[in-house]
Amino acid sequence: MADHENTPTLPAIISCAEAFARGLRRYFTGEPCFRGHLAERNVNGLGCVACFQERYQANAEAKRAKVRAYEQSDPEAHKKRRALYRAKNWKLIVEQQSAWQAAHPEQVRQWRNNRRAREMFAEGRHTAEDIRSIYKAQRGKCAGCGGKTGDNYQVDHIKALSRGGSNWPANLQILCPTCNQRKGARDAEEFMRSQGFLL
Repeated sequence: MADHENTPTLPAIISCAEAFARGLRRYFTGEPCFRGHLAERNVNGLGCVACFQERYQANAEAKRAKVRAYEQSDPEAHKKRRALYRAKNWKLIVEQQSAWQAAHPEQVRQWRNNRRAREMFAEGRHTAEDIRSIYKAQRGKCAGCGGKTGDNYQVDHIKALSRGGSNWPANLQILCPTCNQRKGARDAEEFMRSQGFLL
């Protein structure tokens, strides 16, 4: 592959005044900043975008370290404060969790599957990206009936966890809710035979 194909495309050069007149938030001078970043600058005076991101990440890590140190200094007091906060704001917490779960269905499925596998001492784990890959490989179709599942699908263990199946991606398939309920803890082959296939 030619070197020019790996070279990142740089933004068009534009002055700060011109970017401001156009209502843009950033501009690009074509010159590196004093720290050597060849990046866009913020019109609002915050300087180099790359420098700002570095400062933000450093500050965020410092804040996380401060919170961790605070929690470890008096864990019992911290538990009580969290419990009081949850008791006072439980409705808001439930709303926020419900909104997050609705916006991230793959992560919710992955979290529930991994938790159930841990409870059953099954080996393996998978990610939300693994679920998306399986869904894409099956072209959004149920492995049982072949119908389109859309977003209303369930992740099934081909060999059930209760029968010694693993929680690795290789033991997962996408089923519609009806097929998943019918299959239960049966192996995939046993289920397909009960449906009139593989006779």
